[in-house]
Amino acid sequence: MEDETSNGAEGSSDGPPPARQAYEHAWNWFKYHAEQRLAMIRFAVLILGAIAAAVGYLHKDNQFVISIALCLLGMVASYCFLKLDSRTSHLIKLAEEALAEHENKLAEDISSSKIKIFQNTDALRTFNLGTRDGRVLWSKWWNYPYTYKQNFRLLFIISIVLYYFVLCYELILYLRRHR
Repeated sequence: MEDETSNGAEGSSDGPPPARQAYEHAWNWFKYHAEQRLAMIRFAVLILGAIAAAVGYLHKDNQFVISIALCLLGMVASYCFLKLDSRTSHLIKLAEEALAEHENKLAEDISSSKIKIFQNTDALRTFNLGTRDGRVLWSKWWNYPYTYKQNFRLLFIISIVLYYFVLCYELILYLRRHR
């Protein structure tokens, strides 16, 4: 008769083996946060686009004060989305590292390094043209395989800068009108 104090944590037949549980946990973590990140990006583009449309509409009607306030809101929202993306990116990276361990084990089991998708992706990200005298010769920036993180950060930084310039322009128009 089996010991009734067994809780299945030591590899009993009550559930999947711990390695499988760890893999499923890492995969579910990765999937959830990757989907959350893309949903957040879609929401950011929608919100920032709506703010920009409102600024344009208010500019046309010479509503400079409200337009300036919306530019400030756009800058703050862009910064918040930038920080949210940074956090979500970190959470995804944690799952990638855990899944990479499982890929390494699988690659050993099947004797093929092609299954190491996360490692191969990281190798692609550090692509270079070779070395000369111990120095890495990087590829041209326009050929560089940019990551989601780099593209999303660029999007939010450009958004902050554009809202700033529009804010300055609206402020100049407001000051000229109210001299």
